[in-house]
Amino acid sequence: MKFEHLDWDSNFFNYKIAKIESKSYSIELLNKIEELKLKGYTLIYFFSEKEIDNSNPILKNFNGTLVDKKVTYLKKIKNNGSNKVDTTIEKYDSELIDVNLLKLAIQSGEFSRFKIDKKIDDKKFKELYKIWMRNSIEKKNAKEIFVYSENKILGFVSLGEKNNRADIGLLSVNSFYRGKGIGSKLMISAENWAVNQNYKEIQVVTQKDNTKACFFYDKCNYRVEKIEFIYHFWLK
Repeated sequence: MKFEHLDWDSNFFNYKIAKIESKSYSIELLNKIEELKLKGYTLIYFFSEKEIDNSNPILKNFNGTLVDKKVTYLKKIKNNGSNKVDTTIEKYDSELIDVNLLKLAIQSGEFSRFKIDKKIDDKKFKELYKIWMRNSIEKKNAKEIFVYSENKILGFVSLGEKNNRADIGLLSVNSFYRGKGIGSKLMISAENWAVNQNYKEIQVVTQKDNTKACFFYDKCNYRVEKIEFIYHFWLK
């Protein structure tokens, strides 16, 4: 069973972190975690297509916790001539980082595994999403950002590419302004951008426990492509 050493994560959290992907639990996973523990790793991200039974001793022996049921939503898109430009949505072209974008980025991670896992300090969780937002603005991990504003930015969506598809990186609406159609406007703008960039599909990832987000994407005619179960194993 192969593993991937994660340089960025290890440097950010200041301890060794690795990632393992597999279809399901196996004795190989147990042996690999034992091996990584001896190599000084503190945290293992395990991505599985199947959920591990709660009675499995590996969870207790290595402080394993299910921290995310990662849902990938997919939608096929095409230019049917009915996509209208919404003038309330604008591209974010400034190189300066609006403080409201940073706050919205943190809100977007409410159900993130880095928030759910209580062994991760809340300050590090917030710092992580602030970095994600800065990198998006600097076009390091995003190609475009669209914002909705009413005197201040109340919502945004960041867009990039994964697996030859348009990819929604982060989508967030100010918690006091939800239910007013802002999210739908941002989604339409995201899909229009994807069509104009000649993508045939657009995807977005959320957490199954984020039921409001799942309902929203269902309502926007996205379909579930796959579900992954992500575990954190703490070895120290």
